[in-house]
Amino acid sequence: MSQFVKRVLATVTVAALALTAAGCTNAGAATAASRAAGPAVYSDQHAGYQAAGRWFRYVATTVSVPPRILPYLISGSAFIGLNGRYAAWINVDPGGGADSVGYAATNVGTGPFRLAPRVGDRLAISIYYDQRGHIFFTVTDLTRLATQTVMLYVGRLVYPVARLWVQTDRFCQSSLRPPAHGCGSSPEAA
Repeated sequence: MSQFVKRVLATVTVAALALTAAGCTNAGAATAASRAAGPAVYSDQHAGYQAAGRWFRYVATTVSVPPRILPYLISGSAFIGLNGRYAAWINVDPGGGADSVGYAATNVGTGPFRLAPRVGDRLAISIYYDQRGHIFFTVTDLTRLATQTVMLYVGRLVYPVARLWVQTDRFCQSSLRPPAHGCGSSPEAA
């Protein structure tokens, strides 16, 4: 197993310990927050955890902004999300800076947070659905003590899956030398 894959899996494992999902809504009342680290899920593009089988209203974790890796880019973007008919997620891209943290609700749109974290900054990221059709995306830079929340109206939805993952695919750049094992494949498969 390559050092990068080991590092990503270690990062995801640590982040998964902080994955919190709460709000089983089939009874119509919010419940106390509980840990929900489902089975590990990984592929050529993603590594992470997901919890399924109930109606989620909240997902949160804490991540550190990683550096960009050259001579080829390894995405390494961290995501949390609620999934159902439509998905909602927050992503944190490596390298930090303006537009490195964004949100998306697939039925209404996407956008960047105004925060510009630096490499190494710890970010608390969370998504909360209030059952009245509003979703709240919140990012707090714990290192620099800055917070932003974005509220969107997404309609009445059910989110049966909560996820936390890191994008692990490799992007080759034509002007840079690609990894020896090729773009998009793991060293073990080469």
